[in-house]
This record gives sequence, C-alpha cells and structure tokens, in this order.
Amino acid sequence: MSVLNKRLTTFLCSLFALLLAFALPAMILSSCDRNDSRGRNINVYFTKTDSISEMSFDDFLVGCVAAITDPSIDYPDEAMRAICLAVESRLLYLCGRCGHAADKSVDFCDSADDGTGYLSPEQVSDEYGKAVADAFFEKISSTVSTVIGLSICYDGAVALALTHKSSYLLTENAEAVCGKDYPYLRSVRSYEGKHEELTQVSEDILKALVKGRYETDVTAPEITARTPAGRVAKVSLGEKEISGTDFADLLGIPSTDFTIEHSGNEYLFRSLGEGNGLGMSQMGAIALALDGYGTEAIIAAYYPGVTIEKTDIAAILKRSRG
Repeated sequence: MSVLNKRLTTFLCSLFALLLAFALPAMILSSCDRNDSRGRNINVYFTKTDSISEMSFDDFLVGCVAAITDPSIDYPDEAMRAICLAVESRLLYLCGRCGHAADKSVDFCDSADDGTGYLSPEQVSDEYGKAVADAFFEKISSTVSTVIGLSICYDGAVALALTHKSSYLLTENAEAVCGKDYPYLRSVRSYEGKHEELTQVSEDILKALVKGRYETDVTAPEITARTPAGRVAKVSLGEKEISGTDFADLLGIPSTDFTIEHSGNEYLFRSLGEGNGLGMSQMGAIALALDGYGTEAIIAAYYPGVTIEKTDIAAILKRSRG
C-alpha cells in the first residue's frame, strides 16, 4: 500500500472515530428523550364521546391551556409561559383524581368540573377558523416546549396552581371558595384594570331556576355575607341560603364579585372580573408582562411562597397511578 493510501486510510479512520464520538452521545440522548416521552403517555377519558384515548401528557397540556385561554387575545410571551406553567402544575397535582379515574382506569378526563378542561385544534377551528386556531395552537405548543418538566412547587411538592380570567383589585382566598387552606392560594393584589359585566334576569326566570335546582320558592335574593376579598360569600333566597359561587353559576354571572339591583320585574347583577378569583389572574399576568415582569416574577406575584423546580413528569404520573 502506498504512503498516500495509508495516509488516506488513517485520515478516514480518524474522521469516522471523531464522528462516532460526537454522534453516539447525541443518539443516546435522543433515545432517552423518546423514552421519556413514552413515559409521559396518559389515558384520557373524553366525556362527550364516551371514549378513552392514549396521548402524550405534552399534547394534553396544550389542549388544557387552550381550554382556559382566548384565541382572540395576543398573550405576551412571559404571560403565556406563566399560564402554561400553572396549567402543567395543576395537571400533575390532579393526575388520577378526576371523577372517572377509578371506574375508567384513566389519568385525566376532559371535564372542566374536574379541573382540567380540554380543547382540540378542530374545536377551536370550528369557532374561530383554521388560520386563527393554527396560530393559537402553535403559540401554546411552542411555549409548552419551553416549560415542560418545570412545575410550580410549594414546600417541595407540586402546587395546585389554579388560574382564572380576571379579578379587580384582589384575588380570593382558597378557604372562601373550597373550604380548604392552600398557603399559596391567598388573596393578593391583582394588576389588571376594572372590567364590569352586566347580567339581567327576569323575576320569572330567577324563580324557575331556583325552583328547578333547589326545589324552593325564592323571595328577593339578598347578599348576606362577603369574603375578606369583597366577593359574595352567601346569598339568601328566603328560606334557603346558598354560596355566592353557586348563585353566580345558577344565573350565569361571570364573577362572584357582584352586586344585586332590582327594578320592576328585572334583576340586574353588576360583576367585576371573571371567574372565582382563585390563583393567578390571566389578565393580571398580561398586565404584568406588558410592564416588563418576567415569568418567575408573575408567578411569585400570584402564588406566595412558591418556587419553580424541575420535575420528573413520568415519575409523578406513575406515582399517581399507584
């Protein structure tokens, strides 16, 4: 073999070894990533179709974020990151706890009543059009990819990081809504502007709704108690008293921060904000992001005492199933 051929052979062997040295770790890491992704597969019960589907936790997270956000709003990046982090943490906290987990042998369902809620691209496309839906899901998916594997934690455990659409001045304490103390779901200042909604209901419809749900006749509804944050805690219907949350749900009032006005045969409810006020206000997160706050600062503003930590999603899912 000539000297030239020997040199060429030596060069090719060295090049192959160099490529192998760089490519092999990448191949191993890629394989590990795929294994991690498979470990994040979940079973979801879809209530409307009475069907169970296996899907990745990441894809389910995207649909859950879509269910609580608005395609018509241009979310700043830091606000969307904060929302995605909150939803990811909430899902990990709630894994295996939905009403169908035991009888259907699933990890989650798509019901908002179980704290999840879910929208597919097709569902959003039906209402807003394909172009809007595609852009909306692209933004959520790209944001989820930057936060997946991070969670909002309190005292070393994943937190039930709830969110709502908007508040005025203050968010709400957890005890006032669910009767349980979560140290990070406290009444804190909210940062969006004032937004008032009007809900008008006739006396006849009010009486019919109360009779249908509570089997009782209603006199003039009266607010009998408010929470320390100023939201309606109790409403008297005459002989029966119900929570402000139940009353708002009954009449379609968007917030528990409302007043009651009666004129003639009509009731007028003036409400501030949207939702029950627990956890992070999405509109408040947007306001903070526009003021230059980063994701961690937004999270800290709405969940006192939490940290953002790396979490092993596959391990948490496995533990929840156990």
